[in-house]
Amino acid sequence: MFKSMCIWLVLVYCYNPKEIFCKKVIPKYTVNLDAPAEKRWTNIMRDFKKYAPFMLNFLKQEVPWYVFSLAEKVALYVDKLFEEPYPSELKSVAEGINITLAEIIMMNVAYDLSAFCTSIVAKDNNGIIYHGRNLDYQHADSLKNLTIHVDFQRNGKTVYSGITFAAYIGLLTGQKPHAFTISLNERDKGYLWENIFQLLLVKTSPIGFFLRSLLADKNSNYEQAIEKISTTEMIAPAYIIVGGINNGAVITRDRTHAINVWKIDISVGRWFLVETNSDHWKSPPHGDKRRSVAIKAMDEMGQKNVSLLGMFEVLSTKPVLRDSTVYTCVMSAKFPSMFSAWTRMYYN
Repeated sequence: MFKSMCIWLVLVYCYNPKEIFCKKVIPKYTVNLDAPAEKRWTNIMRDFKKYAPFMLNFLKQEVPWYVFSLAEKVALYVDKLFEEPYPSELKSVAEGINITLAEIIMMNVAYDLSAFCTSIVAKDNNGIIYHGRNLDYQHADSLKNLTIHVDFQRNGKTVYSGITFAAYIGLLTGQKPHAFTISLNERDKGYLWENIFQLLLVKTSPIGFFLRSLLADKNSNYEQAIEKISTTEMIAPAYIIVGGINNGAVITRDRTHAINVWKIDISVGRWFLVETNSDHWKSPPHGDKRRSVAIKAMDEMGQKNVSLLGMFEVLSTKPVLRDSTVYTCVMSAKFPSMFSAWTRMYYN
C-alpha cells in the first residue's frame, strides 16, 4: 500500500515529460445525495452557465435537426421514461443554464454515443486490478473546459465518484470504492434517431444513467455489475469495461444483451485487456493503431510494473493519446483515494 501511495503522489505532483504531453488537474465538485434532486447540481451549473452557448452549438453539430422533435416528445414524458432522480436533476440543470429540457436530454444522450476511447484493465503481480482510460471526443479543446470530477456523497461520505461534463448527469467513467471501476467506450452506434426511439418505445435509459445507477446501488459489486451490464437492455451498443479488486472484464454489448464477455485470465497469460472502439476479436479499422500501440506498451511495461503511473504512461503514448483526447483517468477499486483524472494537452 505504501509503495502504491508513493507512486500516486509522484503521478499527481511530479510526473510531466514535456516532450509528449502535459496535464491539468480536473476541478472537483461534490454532489450531496442527501439534498433534494432539484438542488444537487445548482452550484456546478452556476459555475458553468457561461458555457451554455457552446453546449447548444455542440448539439447543433452533433444532432440532426429532425431529431429535436423526437427529443421534445421525450421531454413531455421525462417523468415516465426515466426513474428518479434523473427527471428532477435534468429539469434543474436545464433551468440552471437556461436551456430547454429537450436540449438537455439530447445532450445527455449525445455524449453517450459519440465518445471514442481507449480503456485498459490490468492485474499486477499481487493480483490487484488497475484501470485506466482516455476519453477522446470531437471539440476536445472546448470539452476540457466542461470536464469535472464529481464525488457523490451521503452523510458526508463519498459513495461513488465519476468524471463527467457539466450538464451531463450520467457517468462515462466512475468508481465505487472497494467494489468496482467502470468506463464506457463507444461501439458502432447506428443512427441517433434509432436511439431516441429506444427511449420512447422501449423505455431504456441513456447508458450514462444506467452506469451511474449501477455505481449508486449500495448492494452492487463486481460480479453483479458484470451480470447487470450483460443482461440489461440499453439505448445503444457499447463496450463497457469493468475493474474489480482482483478481476477485470470488457463487455461487448448490442442493444439487448452482451455478445461477448472478455475477462483477464492469468492462466492463459492474459493479465491485461485493451479496448478501443472495435470488437477485440476483429482487426481495428485501417489506420487506427491505438490498440496495437497500447498492447505493445503494456507488454514492454510488464506485469511486475503495473501501477497507476504505468497505466498513465501507456495512455500517454502516441497515438493512444491523441489531439482529440479530452482527459485521462486512472483508478483502482482497491485504492479508491487514488482515483485521479487530468485534461490533456497534446504535442506533435
